[in-house]
Amino acid sequence: CRSFGGEYDPELEIRSYPKYVIYAHNARYDLNFIMKYLHSFSMLENASSSLITASGYFKYNNKILQIEIRDSYKLITAPLKKFGKMFNLDVSKEYMPYSYYNFTNVSSALNHNNMYVSIKDVYPYVPRNKREDFMKCANDAGALGENKTISMMKYAEYYCKKDVEVLKKGVEKFSEWIDEALDIDVRQFYTIPSIAHEYFMKKGCYDDTYSCGGVVREFINRFLVGGRIIIKE
Repeated sequence: CRSFGGEYDPELEIRSYPKYVIYAHNARYDLNFIMKYLHSFSMLENASSSLITASGYFKYNNKILQIEIRDSYKLITAPLKKFGKMFNLDVSKEYMPYSYYNFTNVSSALNHNNMYVSIKDVYPYVPRNKREDFMKCANDAGALGENKTISMMKYAEYYCKKDVEVLKKGVEKFSEWIDEALDIDVRQFYTIPSIAHEYFMKKGCYDDTYSCGGVVREFINRFLVGGRIIIKE
């Protein structure tokens, strides 16, 4: 567990505050924009320094909220664009020309109120086989303007909202399936291996075997190479 972000305030950890859990796919990216606004911020990583969860307190005027950010990719190891087919959802992952949103283009839109730009100036950032998807998304977003122009800020806002919709419905459906099949509440776990471990525990897979932790576990872990095979009887 490592501490970053806003100033540490021990008083925050004494009292209880309303808690909000936020899921983000590949949450470390989203975290870069959020953690500077959180006090007493900390995060939990796995052995490869991959983010599992992060938490902190958000203070605004006299209100204090406890925020926990979880990486949904640790539960569902698939890109959002596959969620529709994977979970039988009536949703689609929109196309995003990420390379367009560089410092120069975004600064021009924000600082000079240049919200609408020529579509032909955006096309170099969109592969030819994606331009139909791009224009459909722009139309759905209400981002098209007069004289063949487009607001890439409106486009980005629409894209982000659709991303949240896809993730929300995917996580809800995943949670429903796990509850029905395994009788396990996904909200109590951070990763898919921890869910599997809970299921094995419930089914008695570890009965008559030994468990170890701390220094002993770390010592034994040094001798593990490749996959792990557990033999019972």
